[in-house]
Amino acid sequence: MTRDDAIELILARLGQRQNDEALQSAAVLEMNLAQKQLERGAFKPWFLLSELRDTVTQAGEERLALPADYLQEAENGALWLVQNGVRTELVKTDYELGLQQYPNAGVPKKYSLNGKYLRLHPTPDAVYSLQSQFFVSQPLITVAYNPTVHGTDTNAWLTYAEDWLIAETGKALAAAYTRDTELAVIFGGMATEARTRVMTDTVAREEANYQRSMGDA
Repeated sequence: MTRDDAIELILARLGQRQNDEALQSAAVLEMNLAQKQLERGAFKPWFLLSELRDTVTQAGEERLALPADYLQEAENGALWLVQNGVRTELVKTDYELGLQQYPNAGVPKKYSLNGKYLRLHPTPDAVYSLQSQFFVSQPLITVAYNPTVHGTDTNAWLTYAEDWLIAETGKALAAAYTRDTELAVIFGGMATEARTRVMTDTVAREEANYQRSMGDA
């Protein structure tokens, strides 16, 4: 679903207010805020997990900057060293413990999360290839909504969890703009149902992958 299709649907559910210019503008802002709030939540949907990303270290530099869209590390690993086509997972550790355990430069074996950086332990003594994978935020769609010229902008939320994002946006608009308490409650119920669906999908994907991996071992 595109962002503009979603907004049109929300305005219709708010009482056929598709031509309300104030609500049109508010819908853009509230949808982006809803997306940010969902991404900051403890639960991270499967579609926020990035592809493997390639990077390299610098000799004598322990820091590896987190990407601008970083949200959280995944439980199944975040950082790997790649040497001669072989990937070796770097184990997460406490920063101070990593310094004590690896006081001298060398091939990275562990990492710690510290502020806006991953810290490598030991500090790299040369250039090494790494791969990373994190939960990452989706692009915000900030272009103004135009009901006569529907845009084609979309993102992973509108592709895989459009019902959840629509419900959260509708709830905010009903509560704060149209002052329709009953409708806000209805949108809230829809948001709860959508969240449950996405959580179920995420768990199912994780369990299916785990079972396959166990069978291959």
